[in-house]
Amino acid sequence: MGFVGPFSVLVFALIACGGAPKKTGSPTDFKTFEVLQKRLFVGSGARVEVVELKGGEALMRITGSREMLDGKVLRAKANFGKGSRVPGYSALVRGRSLTLLQRVSRGDNVRWLYLGLNYRGWTHLNLAESAVLAEIAKVDPAALRQEYQRQHASGALAFQEYKRAWWLKELDKRMNSELPTLKRHCGAEVPVKVEWKGIDDATLRKHFRNLSSACRSVHSDLERLCRFGEEPAMALVKSLEAIQCNPLGGESVKLEGKTLHYEHRSKGARGVRRPDLLQLKLSPQQTLGEAIAIAASDVCLQGERRVVMRRKSHEDRRKLAYGKQGRFIDHGKLGTRKCWHFFDPRHVEVKNGTLLRNACVAVDRKAKTCTLRCGARKKTLKLANDKTKAETLASAKYELSQLTRVPHALARDRRGTYYYVDRSQARSGGRDFRVYIGRRGRMRAQKMVDVVSDSEGEIFETKRGKLRLILRKAEGLWMAKKQRRKLLLVPVKKNLPLIYRELGVYWGKRLGTPCDDF
Repeated sequence: MGFVGPFSVLVFALIACGGAPKKTGSPTDFKTFEVLQKRLFVGSGARVEVVELKGGEALMRITGSREMLDGKVLRAKANFGKGSRVPGYSALVRGRSLTLLQRVSRGDNVRWLYLGLNYRGWTHLNLAESAVLAEIAKVDPAALRQEYQRQHASGALAFQEYKRAWWLKELDKRMNSELPTLKRHCGAEVPVKVEWKGIDDATLRKHFRNLSSACRSVHSDLERLCRFGEEPAMALVKSLEAIQCNPLGGESVKLEGKTLHYEHRSKGARGVRRPDLLQLKLSPQQTLGEAIAIAASDVCLQGERRVVMRRKSHEDRRKLAYGKQGRFIDHGKLGTRKCWHFFDPRHVEVKNGTLLRNACVAVDRKAKTCTLRCGARKKTLKLANDKTKAETLASAKYELSQLTRVPHALARDRRGTYYYVDRSQARSGGRDFRVYIGRRGRMRAQKMVDVVSDSEGEIFETKRGKLRLILRKAEGLWMAKKQRRKLLLVPVKKNLPLIYRELGVYWGKRLGTPCDDF
């Protein structure tokens, strides 16, 4: 196993070696060649020999790395001072300083990591101390210096020099690395292009990774939209001939003809984010996000009445609304995609203690129909065309649900007489209580006198008597004059169909759902 790694865990040994300074006149040599120490780092089938010199320089030979650095003697820099961000040894590669060997310290535990060129993979090997000492003695600083000079003279170390053409080619390769994925999900390949003339060499080397990731992000954003099945995003990609990226711009995206202009600052400036493709103007009247919202929405109709299923973005769940003439009652998020379920308390089921919605709308875009189901009843509606859908969504105004009151408590006696309490919605304070008493279908509202609520329970006083509910014991008590009648508390959630369909309290009242009319 090679030691090309994000992180290669290495065992090292060192011997401090002294020597008299020796000056040479060769441009490839060192001002002084005073050896401070020799180090040997060993991994699985690979090794790094380091001769550290006075003045913060070093010679480093790498073998067994399975990279182009194999067998090369590099002139490196020892970064172990207080200001060093990454302690270790760095060398020039393509004119850019890369940390190849890093020291990681956690308390008394010290590890050496070989990062290599691509920062991938790792290896580990333990050697006995005696074996390490025997090997490190073979490291010859003079021979290492001569090999460095020979390789430099032969051009074997030319890869250390900065070549702008190589960097631009590498950037182009990285920026367009997601082209196959874009084609798979969006159906077309549109390469990213950058005008490099405005970017100097210093910026190119310092922000290499940021530059490539900044322009690559437009491909990943488009691919994500297509992966969610957004037809406007797919159509956009197929219509493009080029994507022009400016990695040193601000935060903007615009469409000019068949070219997408994408600006994304890559230096990590605070407050600067990647452009939001959903804000891209496809036309003066519509953004990509609005087009996606319309394409992902459906409108079912019969006469003036509309059932609207809409969402704001590809990450948002659909919401249902129902109404006519531009005014719709919002019923919140829908569940299950095959038949979009919405909440109607008259049409729910309880299975294994779980409350299940039994009202939904199924859309068949091929047949251009909708099937509304309210319990056992079914009704076929017409699916609106794109023009009617766009007009409906543009003019729609959404209001809160007409469910202004919600069930609070339900009890009954042994004779079958029910005692039901509802209250106002939380948005209205939730403290307006009403009490109803009677048999199924004959419930009568009682005139309220007072309400008492504490840790022991609740007491609802009416003109006819007092209803006391002890919620923690699931018990109730009806007190009228000298009469005291024990009650059994009935779970509200499990009995919503009973409350809304059989007790008679809400008969004839509209709840604002499609089941009101169909």
